[in-house]
Amino acid sequence: MVDLVIINYNTLDYLNKLIESIRKNTRISYNIIVVDNGSNDGSKEYLYKQEDIKVVTNEKNMGYAAACNQGIRVGTGDYIVLMNSDLEVTAEWLSPLVNCIKNNSDIAVVGPKLVNDRGLIVGAGTGFDFQLRGWLSPEDAPEFNKIADVLSVCGACYLIRRDLLEKLGYFDERYFFYFEELDYSFNAIYNGYRVVYCPESKVYHFITGYQPHSSNSGTRKSKEEYYDESREKFDAKWVYTGDSVLKKED
Repeated sequence: MVDLVIINYNTLDYLNKLIESIRKNTRISYNIIVVDNGSNDGSKEYLYKQEDIKVVTNEKNMGYAAACNQGIRVGTGDYIVLMNSDLEVTAEWLSPLVNCIKNNSDIAVVGPKLVNDRGLIVGAGTGFDFQLRGWLSPEDAPEFNKIADVLSVCGACYLIRRDLLEKLGYFDERYFFYFEELDYSFNAIYNGYRVVYCPESKVYHFITGYQPHSSNSGTRKSKEEYYDESREKFDAKWVYTGDSVLKKED
C-alpha cells in the first residue's frame, strides 16, 4: 500500500485534476490523503464529498513541511509519496517508483521525471554539482532517460519509505516553505542511503500550485523571503563538500 499525501492551499482546480488523474492512472493499491492548509476557495467542501480520500484540515497555513508530517502520520502505507497539488500523473506512474525503492534497500528517496505542459523537463533531480539536471530540456533527452543517483529529487513528487522514519525522522518543520525536501535528502545521504531519479515514471508539474502566502504567525511574506529564510536554515545545518554531506547542527 502507498500513501499519496497531497498538500493543498487554495488550488481547488489543480487538486481536482490531480485526484482524477490518480484515480485513472494508478493500478497498485493506494490511499489518498489530502492536507488542506487553511484554504478558503471551496477546497474543503470538495474534499469532504470524496469518499475515497482521507482529509486533514488546518485552520491556518502550517507550512509545507508540517503539513507533510501531518499526512504521513495519518497514513499506514509502506511507502509515502509527498505531492504538490499542481501535478497530473500519467499511466503507470507509481509502479516504477515503488519497484525502484522496493528492490533496493539502500534507497531512501525516489522521484519521477517531472515535465511541464510544453513537454520540457522541470524535474530530473539535483546533481552532485548542486545544479538542477535537465532544466527545460526536451522530455525525451536521452541523458535524462536513465536512472541516476542524485543529491535530491524535487519535493513536488517525492517518495519515501515508512520503515526509515524512525531512523531518518520526519520533515524538519523549521522550513515553512522551500528546502524541506533537500534537507530530507541530505539527511538520507548522511545516513548512508541513496536518493534516486527514476525517469520510467513521468508526472506533469505545472509549478503554480502550492503557495506559501502566510505563516502560522499570520504574517505575509513573499516567496523570495521564504526562500532566503529556509536557505539560511539549511546552510546552518548542512555542508556539501562535493564528495560528501556533512551535518553542522541538528
